[in-house]
Amino acid sequence: MTEKKIQEIENIRLSGRFDRTKGPFYMDWSGSSIEFKLKGTFAQIELFADNIGRDQWFVFEIDGKPSTRFRPSEGTAWYTILDSHSPDRQADLTNACRHIRVIKDTQASYSEEGGTACCLRLRYDGSLLPLPARKKIEFIGDSITSGEGALSPLFSEIGSDVSIDEWCSFYYAWNGFTARALDTDWQVISQGGWGVKCGWDNNILTNIPSIYDQVCGIIRSPFAEARGADSTYDFSFDPDVVIINLGTNDNSGFRQPAWKHPVTGELHKLRRTGGNPDIPDYAFYNEEDTAAITNEIIAFVKHVAEKNPRAKIFWVFGMMGQTLWPVIEKARDILRDGGLDRFDTLLLPEIPTSEWGANEHPLSVAHERTARIITDYIRPYLE
Repeated sequence: MTEKKIQEIENIRLSGRFDRTKGPFYMDWSGSSIEFKLKGTFAQIELFADNIGRDQWFVFEIDGKPSTRFRPSEGTAWYTILDSHSPDRQADLTNACRHIRVIKDTQASYSEEGGTACCLRLRYDGSLLPLPARKKIEFIGDSITSGEGALSPLFSEIGSDVSIDEWCSFYYAWNGFTARALDTDWQVISQGGWGVKCGWDNNILTNIPSIYDQVCGIIRSPFAEARGADSTYDFSFDPDVVIINLGTNDNSGFRQPAWKHPVTGELHKLRRTGGNPDIPDYAFYNEEDTAAITNEIIAFVKHVAEKNPRAKIFWVFGMMGQTLWPVIEKARDILRDGGLDRFDTLLLPEIPTSEWGANEHPLSVAHERTARIITDYIRPYLE
C-alpha cells in the first residue's frame, strides 16, 4: 500500500486554482478536482473540511460515472473511493485500470466564516498510470455556472426561494456537462450573486473582474491569507477556450434598490427611466448605465485575452433572462472591430419555469440541454 501527500504524487492531476506554495491542495472553487488512473483495486483520500461558512460537497467519479456524492464530515478524515472485490475468489483484479476523479461540487465560501476543503493525502494499492493530454476550458460565471439549485426539487414544490449548499452542483451544471462531453480539463471561477459590473443587489464590490487575478479572491480575511487565496494567480492553466457567463446579476440591479458602500456611504444603482420596476425591459434601462456595462465587458474580455493568449473566448448568456443581450452584442462588435477576432458570443435559450429549481435557478435537466448547445458550438474550436 502506498500513502503520499497529494502534491508529492506523480501521474496525478490537480485542477482548480490554488496556491502551490502553501501546503495542501485547497479546493475552494467549484469544480476543483483530483484525477488519476489507478492500476489496482483500492484507493482512499484524506480530506479536511470546514462546513461552517458553507457546506462542502464532493463527487467521486469512477470510469466516467459518479459513484457517490457526499458532504464530508467536519475536520480531517479518510474516505474510500474504491475497494474492488469480485464474487469469483479466483479473479485477479490487480491489473484492472480505473479512471478516478475527486471533484469539489459546491462553490467557494463568500462568508465571514471559514468554509473550505482541502486534500491532504492519497492511499492506494498498485500503481498510477500517466494521464492523457487534453484540451482545456476555463469557465467564468455566477450562480448558474456554480449550479445553484441544479439538484433541488422543482421550485413550484419547494414553496420558497431557499437555495442551500446540498443542491448546488458543478457536476450537474452546464459547465460540468460541457467539460465532460468534450473530454477536456477544466477550471472554474464562479460565484452566486456576482456580476461583471455589480452584484444582483447593485453591490459594486461583488464583480468577477475585480478578483480574476487572484487565486480565489472571494475568500475573506483572515482565511484568504492562511491558504493563499488572496495571492496573485500565475495563470498556469493556459486554456484553449474560455467561456464567460455573466450579466444575469447585473440585469437584476435594474430592479433592486440602491446599494450603499460600507466605507464611503456612496449609493450605487443601475437605473431605469420608467416602466414596471418588477419587469426587465431594456427600453427603460438608463443608457449611461447600459453603456457602463458594455465598457466593463470590453475591459474584462481584453484582460482575459491578455492573461490567456492562446484562448478562444466566448460569452454565453440567456438561461435566466435575455434582457441584457444587446449590451453583450454591442461589446462583441466593438471588440471584434478592434481586432479581437478570437472573441464570440452565443445567446442561449431561456429556461422555462417548469425547469426551475431552488431560488428560481435551472434544474440539471435544463443545464444538460444547454450544455449540448454550447458543446456543439465550441467543439470546432477544440479540434
